[in-house]
Amino acid sequence: MDIKSTSVNTFPLHQAVEQHDPAAITQLREEGHKASQLNEANLSPVDLLSRRRSIDVALREKMHGALLSSMNPTAPKGYTKPEALHGSPWGFEILASGELRGGVNDAKGGTQSLEGEVFFSDRTPEKLSEQVTRNNFRSNPRVYSHGRGMHSSNPVARAFQHRMTQAIGGYLASGRPLPSTGNALQLQASADQEVSEVAANWLQNLLTSARNNGAKKFENVPAEQSVALLKFPESVTINFSDHHQQRFDGPALRPMLAEAAKTLQQQLEAGKAPLLAMINDGKIVPMVFGFSKIDDLKTHAIKGSLGGEAKNYSYQSENHPLAGSAKGGRLKEIELNTVQDLATLSLACLAKGVKIPADTLIRINPNGRDKMDTGAKAHYLDPQQLGRFQQQLATTLGEKGVTLSQASLPELQQMNQEIRGKDLAAWVA
Repeated sequence: MDIKSTSVNTFPLHQAVEQHDPAAITQLREEGHKASQLNEANLSPVDLLSRRRSIDVALREKMHGALLSSMNPTAPKGYTKPEALHGSPWGFEILASGELRGGVNDAKGGTQSLEGEVFFSDRTPEKLSEQVTRNNFRSNPRVYSHGRGMHSSNPVARAFQHRMTQAIGGYLASGRPLPSTGNALQLQASADQEVSEVAANWLQNLLTSARNNGAKKFENVPAEQSVALLKFPESVTINFSDHHQQRFDGPALRPMLAEAAKTLQQQLEAGKAPLLAMINDGKIVPMVFGFSKIDDLKTHAIKGSLGGEAKNYSYQSENHPLAGSAKGGRLKEIELNTVQDLATLSLACLAKGVKIPADTLIRINPNGRDKMDTGAKAHYLDPQQLGRFQQQLATTLGEKGVTLSQASLPELQQMNQEIRGKDLAAWVA
């Protein structure tokens, strides 16, 4: 059946859905028609299909596949795009818990923010005036997956803090002189606070400020050398609310700073920083989880900063199991940026006994610059290929006599560095 766009028929994909014609849907998509187009009733072809009742299961699945199949030639046969995405720097923790959880980590702030909910990017319009589903369907979750922000509680900041606390501990143990401002620092504290807690809070603020003011200078600098980029006070005096003081200078300053670094490091390792980032030299491993359709998501509107039209964000209040719920939303795929990131994830999973859910497709999506420079496209690993990749990793580590389940964090960091330096492309060829 030949269904082409004319002045009368402005929604050919919708018409093909109404006529239950998967071949026409495939043809129209090959001609460039988008399944993101909304009709007069603000329904996409996918929405329209979901409302059709007089279709048997086999035909519905065939039409759904035709609407959401990938035009990417590297996609596996039968692959259909996800209908809801969730990007996070806490990918390992999500896999370990088996669900997306709202309010697990610190509030993000913002006058219009909605805390403690589970947000998704789904195939709905971002603005009421738009005639297509959201153009940033994949790009927004990718942004969130990097965990960036200005606050000391954001994942990037905490990953950096963890890397630096390890470096500071090693630097102080070496006996090298501390880079100093020459200033005397005054800190205020309540009467019941421990010195280590007060000092750890100050150190966290120091590291956050250092990163916010010059993150690039810390990049590609060996951890202990990066300590020289910081400036420490010549002395620290803590003024407690019950009017007593404690002063640290000279020989007493170094152990106080070492205890502050140790305390902050322990706080971060107790769940305040993503495990993958701590393993990966303080660098976030971004992950985007792709799900099948989730019904009955709520909408949160955020007004534009200059009074523009509000943007709509989809969410649910309950935690979302990776296996799906009565509302749908079974995990279909996990997107990572590189094979090296897959190796870091696999290392953590093997060490902690966490399994990636069965039938999950791994999507390796190069960054935009690599796509432009080399024409690289997304690469996919099915569960069997993922299994072979993880077996190769386990074999490689086993040859070194490593017992992963007993490995310390520093040992995992060393393994990660070595594994990421290998020719991992050969493992997925």
